[in-house]
Amino acid sequence: MFALMWELVALLYVATGVMIMGSGRTHQFFDANNTVTISLPQELFIDLPNGITVRSLKPLIKVTVNMTAYGLRTLNVGLATFDQLDASKSYDDDMYTYQLKYYVPVELKPGSYINLNITYFYCSSWNCTDFDGMTAK
Repeated sequence: MFALMWELVALLYVATGVMIMGSGRTHQFFDANNTVTISLPQELFIDLPNGITVRSLKPLIKVTVNMTAYGLRTLNVGLATFDQLDASKSYDDDMYTYQLKYYVPVELKPGSYINLNITYFYCSSWNCTDFDGMTAK
């Protein structure tokens, strides 16, 4: 009886491991052909532009930054849209670099928790001319 209990525990362990690992498919919005790196400053200042660096293998069309903060009446503090992007192309690693200047929309207490949701839009093919070929991540 004790051995049967251990066999059931082992079977349950294997079954949950398979369910957690899934079938090995990638997420439908995962694009292995576009590497994107986002660099943020350690501190955000209210009265100065805060630099956000976005590096992408494919050219970006638009970047949005949405800040949410805790302890306020509304969680959605502000949305900044960058659609006139100037890129510098690095020929060493063949990536586009975008320097964004983000202004914090509201003054918070020092040490407050915030979330920055960054969404970038790019063409999934190199010759994208319409917004149907645009992909949001």
